[in-house]
Amino acid sequence: MKRSAIALVLAMVGIGFIAAQQGPGPQGGPGPQGGPGYGPMMGRQGGPLANRGGPQLQASTIEGKLQFIAGYPAIQTKDKTFYFEMARFYYYAFTDKIAEGSQLKLEGYALPSLPGQDKPFFAVTKATINGKTYDSSARGTAPGAGPRMGKGFGRGAAAPQAKSVEGKLGFVDSTPVLKAADKSYVVYMPKFYEYAYTDKIADGAQVKADGYELPAPAGQDKAYFIVTKATINGKVYDFTLPGNGGFDHSMMGAFGGKMGKRGGFGGRGMMGGGW
Repeated sequence: MKRSAIALVLAMVGIGFIAAQQGPGPQGGPGPQGGPGYGPMMGRQGGPLANRGGPQLQASTIEGKLQFIAGYPAIQTKDKTFYFEMARFYYYAFTDKIAEGSQLKLEGYALPSLPGQDKPFFAVTKATINGKTYDSSARGTAPGAGPRMGKGFGRGAAAPQAKSVEGKLGFVDSTPVLKAADKSYVVYMPKFYEYAYTDKIADGAQVKADGYELPAPAGQDKAYFIVTKATINGKVYDFTLPGNGGFDHSMMGAFGGKMGKRGGFGGRGMMGGGW
């Protein structure tokens, strides 16, 4: 199965699962990077797990070994293999050095294979990996609920200007920081931890990033850099391309457009959903 096909199916499964479990949210529409409102909107539109009078999902537990199929996480149990959807999996995999072959115990909901797919899916609410527990049902661990960028930069702020920066990658409390010649930036790069994990991006990697600088919010000492395209150790990651987990340049306009209507870059989800 192609990587893009698996990504689409997993996204549908995860979004539909969240919609079925949480119900409509206050926004009722897509939030940036999968933030509040993303799942509820899909649920109302009839996502794969939306409750429309069908059978209720039954909670279950499965155990097995971690494997990757076309770059996506799966669990090999005694009798079958499941793709699984776990909130912020690659963040935990990167920071906790979870390797293929790790022992998994997953609690959640088993879903049948979708048409054209040969493996069922498992929506994870709680996981124990190599003895450590990750509870996706706990507040603040669902997709889109990651670290916040402060209170936001607000509507009416001056539009950020496109620029390029170069430097070395570092980490502060597991958050990526780009150390350029003149200053250090907290980096927002869509799907950063997935790429860091799969491409073995490490502290000290050489980075050239195109994007937009945002000033440091009150009480913080580093500006933010929103990446639209990056070259890391010679490999290019272009988030302006459709379907690549990023955003186009129009989303950065004057904070009065798609981002500005949701209060700038301070809303939940900017650091969580894409990471």
